[in-house]
Amino acid sequence: MFSCNPFARVCRRSSFLRSAASGIFLSFFGALAAQDDSLRTDQLDAVEVSATRIGQRTPLPFELLRREDLRARNLGQDLPILLDQTPSVVTDSDAGGGIGYTGLRIRGSDGTRINVSINGVPINDAESQGVFWVNMPDLVSSAEDIQIQRGAGSSTNGAGAFGASINVRTNAIRREPYAEISNSIGSFAARRHSLSFGTGLIGGRFIAEGRLAQISSDGYIDRASARLRAYFLTLSWLGDKTILRFNTFGGTERTFQAWVDEWAAASRAEASGRSRIRRKITLGSVPPNEIIDRTRRSFEVHQPCPKRR
Repeated sequence: MFSCNPFARVCRRSSFLRSAASGIFLSFFGALAAQDDSLRTDQLDAVEVSATRIGQRTPLPFELLRREDLRARNLGQDLPILLDQTPSVVTDSDAGGGIGYTGLRIRGSDGTRINVSINGVPINDAESQGVFWVNMPDLVSSAEDIQIQRGAGSSTNGAGAFGASINVRTNAIRREPYAEISNSIGSFAARRHSLSFGTGLIGGRFIAEGRLAQISSDGYIDRASARLRAYFLTLSWLGDKTILRFNTFGGTERTFQAWVDEWAAASRAEASGRSRIRRKITLGSVPPNEIIDRTRRSFEVHQPCPKRR
């Protein structure tokens, strides 16, 4: 006897459809998972841009002062005074003669918004963000060129480059031995004496170069004299495909605090009832030992472009 149950047939058909749909669903997403697993994933490191200079094709305003231009202007004054003829630069000098405490503004931004670097190493003070040029006298004598970027440029040294950037590149390697003596004499007893030397290539690998300088001035303002000393020493090792250089430079200043003397004299005059203060203060109006005596030392180790001269 044969009997047929339509309801059981429908149930079996529904179960078959659900099983087929589940199989297709699992197969599809399994294939996707297998495809994701087959993809190769590489973790890339962050790209760090270390360049602090720009070229002719960069759409940024800049000025490049080469060694020949700097030598014609260098008479012993601080670096800001040597840049006062470049566009958008305004300089000042506490002593009035450009030797001692000096500063500059570029496009209206003061020294705290001007990034200054030597061979790409920033030298702005960590606390005040400014640069004390008086502690690096005669630095221009050891400069190969100076690039000034006006406005926010390509520097990677942070907010200090908001107003401008000044990058100083020190002397290129000279394979021949040399010795140079430079002397300058100017107004207000300004004197500069500098000695530069180089050993040339020794043993085909080593070169030593150096500079010693002494600068002094009585200043335009009374009791604004400055006595400055500086040194620069570089040791180079020339390999087959690379160059390794060690630089050390610094300076010592002994300067009278012209601005403190004026403020102190004005305060004393106001307390005593005198209202007229002469611009040039007399010797008897200020204490005799208001001076600054400081020393700065810097050290660098870097690999410049292996271009020999």
